[in-house]
Amino acid sequence: MKPIIYNPIQSNYKSPIGPFLENENGTFWIQITKAYHIRGLSLVFCRDDDKTVTYCPLALLKEEGDYNWYHTEKAFPVGLYWYYFQFEDVYGLHYVEADSMLSARLTDQPPHSWQLLVHHPFTHSCDWINGGIIYQIMVDRFYRSEVLAMKKHGFLHRDTNEDVLYQKNKIGFDFYGGNFAGIMEKLDYLAELGVSVIYLNPIAEAASNHKYDTGDYFSIDPMFGTEDDFSLLCETAKQKNISIILDGVFNHTGEDSIYFNKYNRYPTIGAYQSKDSVYYDWYTFYHFPDEYRSWWGFENLPAVNQNHPDYVEMITGKNGVLSKYLQLGARGYRLDVVDELNEVFLDKIINRIREEKADAIVVGEVWEDASNKTAYGKRRNYFNGRQLDSVMNYPIRLAVVSFLQTQSASLLKKTMREWVDHYPLTVLNHLMNSLSTHDTERLLTAFSTEYQNSWSKEQQSHFKMGERDRKQAIQKVKLAYAIVYMLPGIPCIYYGDEIGMEGTKDPFSRRYFAWEKMDTTILHWMKELARIRKEDAFKTGIYEEVASVDSVYHFKRKTSFEEIEIIVNLSPEPIEIEAGKAFDLLENTSAEEYKKIAPNQIGVLKKRLLQ
Repeated sequence: MKPIIYNPIQSNYKSPIGPFLENENGTFWIQITKAYHIRGLSLVFCRDDDKTVTYCPLALLKEEGDYNWYHTEKAFPVGLYWYYFQFEDVYGLHYVEADSMLSARLTDQPPHSWQLLVHHPFTHSCDWINGGIIYQIMVDRFYRSEVLAMKKHGFLHRDTNEDVLYQKNKIGFDFYGGNFAGIMEKLDYLAELGVSVIYLNPIAEAASNHKYDTGDYFSIDPMFGTEDDFSLLCETAKQKNISIILDGVFNHTGEDSIYFNKYNRYPTIGAYQSKDSVYYDWYTFYHFPDEYRSWWGFENLPAVNQNHPDYVEMITGKNGVLSKYLQLGARGYRLDVVDELNEVFLDKIINRIREEKADAIVVGEVWEDASNKTAYGKRRNYFNGRQLDSVMNYPIRLAVVSFLQTQSASLLKKTMREWVDHYPLTVLNHLMNSLSTHDTERLLTAFSTEYQNSWSKEQQSHFKMGERDRKQAIQKVKLAYAIVYMLPGIPCIYYGDEIGMEGTKDPFSRRYFAWEKMDTTILHWMKELARIRKEDAFKTGIYEEVASVDSVYHFKRKTSFEEIEIIVNLSPEPIEIEAGKAFDLLENTSAEEYKKIAPNQIGVLKKRLLQ
């Protein structure tokens, strides 16, 4: 018997679950064994910014079996808080702290606190994305309808089956010629996959194939098409219930750009060329012209002064970059390296997007817990109700891969408990759940037992998974995507994952889509998952963890009228689940009274709830 019980993601211990609205009364309950003769039980809250401490006494609510139940209510202004319990007995002062899984633990040492975020109401709505599926496309690498244009300083693969170039050379970047027309041709393919949102990596003119080195914000890269081509893509996709969101890269430009113009390829006088340039003050030079501030030391990506009024106006003004692409048909942005954007600039970006398109979604690139993120010594306010709608959920990749590789669900359970506790519900429902991206190994390769993370690019370029290795990895990929299709948030498919594309680190994770070598094993599975994901519970249903052994991940998604139970069994033996009158969504039939889940398989059971 546990002497003390408290769990912030269960409504009988904390209500509401997760962050609180400003000035909303929240209630806390805790169970303490009757064997402890305590006095002075309090909740201690510490405000994160000014370290103000508030003590809230708890009153005895009821006696139940071997426990006393205590409770208190408290409302808070907007902010981030940390809290723990404390009480006294004949031996002195004791604390109740959060353990690594957010459960309660008694200690006499300085306690590890739980987190409480208090936010403004999220008045902005982008619920159109709920229950959807995102598909990420690097335009150059998806599908080439025809070659529209070619860079003067680059190499075009005439045969799209050729592998990517990885060695530094005088040729420059390599291109495959993917474009908007190519995406248009494949919209039916994406619709059949259940895709509701296409997330495009940057599309503005740039020297590279990835386009994170912006050359001209106002011009679409001619290799991709024209403004009319982009608008037509957005409109045609809309007719198939698919929206387009863009990658916003506003922390830095390219060295080869109108603004910096290091190589004199633009008609303007760039900052690199002269201190008299109108763009000179957009950048920070340590020793003109060759030493300057850049993104993480990459000299090809000079960082922009985000306080410069001309730059800010160009991006966020009424006739600025953000408005231009929203007017052309985009329905939102993923903000690249959002931690690098100062808060004033970020607020102006958010405001312009929402003024231009009321239901636009804004997702930030954050690699850690975004609810308490500190960047450059400052705590960020991403989820105060007035900034981001959500973030890219990179930690879910680590947690899901860990579960499927180690057969231990502890990290996955811990991650989900933290997200439910730390993230506002609307943020949780809009999380961009990616298992592969252009910045990671492809998921299939991540599950390889042959691949070694320490390999050189030369070794990576020759790597191809063996037949047995690939077969085992495919099963793990299927389970991984099944999990993120069922969890809160929006699953994001990285182009080619659904056909079993392999890829180690950049640039091998950015190969051209293997249209002529499609492995349909995963593709058919993803279509099945898309069918199941149409259930209402996967749009806004609450997440509820079900107690299980470490090799099983068992959870529910619940609405007021139904629940869907998901069981992933990685144990060596079959397990039986009481199904009652459930409907088996995978087998599309009524379940038996007891559902047997085989090793390395998943069960998805739908039950109606009594009203």
